Parts: sequence; structure tokens; C-alpha cells
Amino acid sequence: MKNMVFKNVTKVFVCMMMGTMALASCSKSNDSAEGAEPQYIQNNPLPVGKSTLKVLAIGNSYTADGTACIGHILSSTSVKAKDYCVYMLSHAGASLEYWDERFAANDRDSITLRAGSLKMSTVKGSISELVAQDWDVIVMQQYSADAHDFSTYNPYLNHLLAYCKTYCTNSKVAFAWQMIHSYATGYYLSRGLAGEARWQLISQATQEMTEKVGIDIVIPTGTAIQNARKTSLQTKDELTRDKTHLCYGVGRHIAGLTWVQTLFAPVFNFTIQNNTANHALTDWEKNDADAFTGSSAPVTDENRALCIDCALKACTSPYTLSY
Repeated sequence: MKNMVFKNVTKVFVCMMMGTMALASCSKSNDSAEGAEPQYIQNNPLPVGKSTLKVLAIGNSYTADGTACIGHILSSTSVKAKDYCVYMLSHAGASLEYWDERFAANDRDSITLRAGSLKMSTVKGSISELVAQDWDVIVMQQYSADAHDFSTYNPYLNHLLAYCKTYCTNSKVAFAWQMIHSYATGYYLSRGLAGEARWQLISQATQEMTEKVGIDIVIPTGTAIQNARKTSLQTKDELTRDKTHLCYGVGRHIAGLTWVQTLFAPVFNFTIQNNTANHALTDWEKNDADAFTGSSAPVTDENRALCIDCALKACTSPYTLSY
């Protein structure tokens, strides 16, 4: 009973603080994804020229794929590990609706350091405590089975943005969105759509999100991967290790390049154009069960430039395939 009272009090408090975003209620019974009108936010820009960058990524295993190689890529730039951090709040298969429920209940959780050595003071506690830090960028995304359908984004995304704006101690926090990659052909988890056809729908849903919700900083991971699928970088399972998660080596590296170019390059004034980071597959990656399909491939001197080009072109044209 005490937990129930605490959760209800938390919901009421959050809803009261969200008046500036014109959200009338946090109640699931009074608000549905089909009937909710997305609330537009005036997003803050990236803190260009700032000497440090603190990123919180909220999502699932696709978030883990996107952030896996960031540290290694940045080690080949002038950015020092002590000047940035990328933390991840992640659960397998987590959707915007899942996180909305967890945030509204103010559940306990923990964040994992994915890149950099700049430390946040709170890494375990209630979700409000985790968010209530001076993050520069908070990255969100939708669950892969729903990413192609904008109608599944709200009211949950509205609630999450309002919650983060309420609790984050940095009033200038910027929101970013990972536009995720499409399933490989043959993966029929959702409506039988995969490959380029699914990428097209994810692209359209992302554009609708930017127009109606206002998160205008888009990490076009999906476009970078779809670009690569049309080149010699293509692997047996289309740059995935299991037809859904990105393959070790090339797949994750391209995603990391896209994150770095979108979030870090503008802030620290550099480009990934001549980045020299390669990615030899580790013994763990070689032995992981998902890699037995033969889809994982190393980043080498021979294919590195093409990986970079796929990411750069996606960042320049997030909703257009360049190959």
C-alpha cells in the first residue's frame, strides 16, 4: 500500500510540473497512444564549444549496439576520455511505453558507463535520482518492433520528455533520437517487414516525430546501416549477428561513428572523416553464439573509409539512402 501511495504521489507531482508542456494527465486510463496529440517541445541545441559532454542514452539492446564502439572511435580523436561520458539506462526489449511506466513509478534502476571516464555522481537509485543530474544530452529511441509506427510513440514520449525536463538539473539539456536500423531480410517479428521497406517506414516515423514532437537531433543509425548494406560491407545477415542486433565489428562500428559524428563532432569541433580507429574482433566476439552465423566482420584499413562514408552520408542526409 505504501508503494502504491508513493507511486501515485510521484505521478501527481510529475503531472503538475509538466504544465508548460500542456500535458493534462499522466494517467494511462485517461490517455491512449491512439488518441494522444503529441506535444511539441522547443529542443535545446547541442552545447557547441563546451569542454565536456555528458550523455544519457535510454533504450534497450539497440542502444547497447549504438554505444558499444564510441569510446574506441573517440580514442582516435583529440577528445580526452576525462572530458566526456556516455551512460546507458537500458533493458532488453524496452519500449517508450515501458520507460514511461518505469519513470512514472519512479522505480529503482542503474546506469552503465559505456564510454569516457567522466563520472556521474549517481549511478544507482530511483529513476528521478538518475535523471536529476546535469546531463547535456538525453538520447531516446523506440523499440524495434514499433519504431516504424509513429502512433506507438505517444503519449509515452511526451511523458518521458516532460519528466526529463522536470528532473534534469541542466535546464539546457538537449534531446536526441536514435533512428534505429531495420531488421535483416527474413526476420519477421513485426508485420513481416524488414530490409529497406522497414527502413523507409522507420525513416518516415522519425520525420513525423521531429515535426510533431520537436526532437531535431537525430542519430541516423538506421540510414548508415542501410547505406552499408548496399556496399561491399554487406554481410550474410545484413550487418546483423542474428538478423536484428548489429554484428560485431563493422555493424556496431558504423553505428558508433554515426553517434560520434552527430553528438560529439559538433561539440568538440572535429569530424570522423579521417578517423583511424579499426575494430579487430575480440575473442569474446568471435566466440559469442550470435556470431556463429558468420555475419560479424572486423573493421580494417581496407574497409574503414567505407564505414566512415556510410556514416557521414547518413548524417548529412538522414532520410535518404546514398548508395
